[in-house]
Amino acid sequence: MTYELIFAALTFVLMAGLQSAVPLVFAGIGGALSAQVNVFNLGLEGMMIAGAFFGFTASHLTGSALVGLGIGALAGLMVAWIFAFATVSLKADEIIVGFVLNLALIALTAVLLPAFFGATGQFVSMDAGMIPKIFGSMDPLMFLAALLVVWGHWFVYRTKTGLRMRAAGGNEAAASAAGVDVAAYRYRALLIGGALAGIGGAYLPLSGLSMFTLGMTAGMGFIAVSAVLFGDGKPFVVGLAALIFSFAGAATIPFQRFGLPSEFALVLPYLFTACAVSLKVIRKNQRAAG
Repeated sequence: MTYELIFAALTFVLMAGLQSAVPLVFAGIGGALSAQVNVFNLGLEGMMIAGAFFGFTASHLTGSALVGLGIGALAGLMVAWIFAFATVSLKADEIIVGFVLNLALIALTAVLLPAFFGATGQFVSMDAGMIPKIFGSMDPLMFLAALLVVWGHWFVYRTKTGLRMRAAGGNEAAASAAGVDVAAYRYRALLIGGALAGIGGAYLPLSGLSMFTLGMTAGMGFIAVSAVLFGDGKPFVVGLAALIFSFAGAATIPFQRFGLPSEFALVLPYLFTACAVSLKVIRKNQRAAG
């Protein structure tokens, strides 16, 4: 019986980890693109919240998950445009703008949820289109997330646009002297990243929950930022970090059956993220000192 419980727990962790990795990978690759142009995109959480709410709303109104994902991408892009305008055009502090946008989107969804649906904490939809399942409990976006990591690496290191983004982020003065429009490439990176984060957010209510809950991103945007920091903005490493963080989060649920306190289970993913990022910073400082 014990072996059956362990097998069931491992199976749950595998499937739940893969599913929770999808929004982290989309947001993480979006953040990795921002890192290429030397912009610290702390607004990923707000972009995911926007994608989750407006993607769910569109799916509820149309009955189409595909439309929901598209509107989620557009919502994330619009928030990213605000972030880009404030940080690139107005030269505002990236951390302050990111925090303000995150708080603003939390407040906005708290206002729009009762205005649109007459609900306060959450709304369950009978009409929203859900992302279809293939191969049992898997869905197409799980495979698309894996392809996105490959695409991110190819885009950053094998395309002219990626090369110019890295030039803009590495040495702004030299890139400008070479004729690269640094501001334009920063906008481009942030807007693409915002659209990806919006899709990651929209995935949350459309992957089977069929509902929107206030705060349903639950800090995933911040964990995605941690994955970007851990991976130094390299898409492959960022994707791997997102996968590790998602498995750490998924493991907390079945482990509660083995006596793990629920409070510790809730904080474990964030503790794991903080430890991983701390180790990365320590190693980076050691390499710099040596």
